[in-house]
Amino acid sequence: MSQVSPRAGGVVVSPGARSPIASRQAPTSRRFWCAWGLALCVCLAVAVVLALVWGLGKAGGVSFGRLSRDPLGVAGLPPYVGLLSNLGVLAWCVAAAVAGFAAVLLRQRGSRREARFFGWTAVLTAALLLDDLLMGHEAARQAGAWGSEWWVLGPLGVLAAGYVLAYRRRLLEGPAALLVVAALALGFSLFADQLLPARGRTVVFEDGAKLLGVVAWCVYVVVSAAEALQAVGGGGEATDS
Repeated sequence: MSQVSPRAGGVVVSPGARSPIASRQAPTSRRFWCAWGLALCVCLAVAVVLALVWGLGKAGGVSFGRLSRDPLGVAGLPPYVGLLSNLGVLAWCVAAAVAGFAAVLLRQRGSRREARFFGWTAVLTAALLLDDLLMGHEAARQAGAWGSEWWVLGPLGVLAAGYVLAYRRRLLEGPAALLVVAALALGFSLFADQLLPARGRTVVFEDGAKLLGVVAWCVYVVVSAAEALQAVGGGGEATDS
């Protein structure tokens, strides 16, 4: 235990006590090595991805440059091609990232029910993001016979239906108007994609409705996450089941 020196007015540390300077340095040292460990993990993860892409390209007879460069650069197209599609992908990405981050923070603060809701929100949004980014059901449609795209749309539909059934009450606790706009717009876009000819004004309505739905869903997720985090505050709430 530390003792106060009456003459110098300073603190004299007894032999068995830990130095205050050492107490401050220990967390700093752990943070330093944790940061380097994380940086090493990032480097290894990127190296694995690069190796996989290179191996797949080698096996398929595709050069690495065609797999690594921007699609517009490879195709020699102007940068505005696919602008609305790219904006939609960015909105999906923002929604998935915000939902996942909110799930982690809410779990740390003891709100498990809210953490599960935003966790599954992140999973559903990430699945829709991958389908949109990689053109999953479009590629399946072009590669196989009629109806093959439902091998992609089917699992997505099951995931979305299960999510809505499980969290229907929680969904309505958020900004319901945005939720309705997102559901109607995305539903119309899917209807137009499947049943209407892809030409003329139909494409405008289909792609416009899709962008509206994605942006509305993104804003819904961001607002809902902000409200949930504000509700638990900085001190956390009681752990719920």
